[in-house]
Amino acid sequence: METFDGLDTIGWGMGGEGAMNYVDLPRRPTSKELETIQKRCNRVIQDNLPISVDLADNDNSKSLPEDYDKQNGVVRVIHIEGLDRNPCCGTHLSQTSHISIILLHSGHFVRKTNYRQYFTAGERAIGMSMNAINGLELTGKILGCGSSPDALVKEAERLVGLSKEMKRRERKLLMEISDEEGKKAKAKIESGSHVFLHRADGGLEFINGILSQVDESARNNGRLILVAVGTEKAGGPVVVAGETRAVEACVVGIKRILPEIKGGGAPGKWQGKVLNWDKDCFSRLQGLLEEL
Repeated sequence: METFDGLDTIGWGMGGEGAMNYVDLPRRPTSKELETIQKRCNRVIQDNLPISVDLADNDNSKSLPEDYDKQNGVVRVIHIEGLDRNPCCGTHLSQTSHISIILLHSGHFVRKTNYRQYFTAGERAIGMSMNAINGLELTGKILGCGSSPDALVKEAERLVGLSKEMKRRERKLLMEISDEEGKKAKAKIESGSHVFLHRADGGLEFINGILSQVDESARNNGRLILVAVGTEKAGGPVVVAGETRAVEACVVGIKRILPEIKGGGAPGKWQGKVLNWDKDCFSRLQGLLEEL
């Protein structure tokens, strides 16, 4: 890596069992640089260079810690023939072919500017490669396409596009339902009734679509509309709107039914969030409106 500008080693770590090793670098390597580095590393492995340990040149070592006693200690200098010479206290192989293979993986930024590049070697790299191949094959079977990376990427792109289109259609249909529910709610309010609505799917956009048609009418007629969204396990938002004093009285009742709810709002409108709906919450909220 040091043969490329800006890829000097800042730090490194040897991963434990099941983890990857890493090198910290000043910047992120390009795909072309990683390809070149990996080829060079594996060429050195294939060249089967001898690795030796020299204990005879203590006085020539310049990169030792200042507090190291060279007179009473031992300085081990590791030679990879024709490639590298460095002091090291670790264990080493006798020839580069024993490494078997080096694979460079993905990485991520650390401490904002440095880049952590992961790699594996030897049996661990072979094991990870086999897991990746098996994973590609299984994914291809699940998706009903080929197991090559190109085939899987193409199918993934198709499914993502389909998902986006389905979400667009779902949103359009939900807003159409919101529009119809808003019209019905407005008619009930103008006839003198409070309105309670619950829908398992939807969200704040669905609620706001209803309120945009009903809010002013509810205020003018001294009525309330309470809309809740979500399921028992997923929770969801709840909004009450209408005449200010009626909303305040309703919020007191909502907090009594849902003591863990948190929310807030402005005069004439209050919004809260429920993490988990109880089974009878919706019927109790509806009953609350009937009591007001």
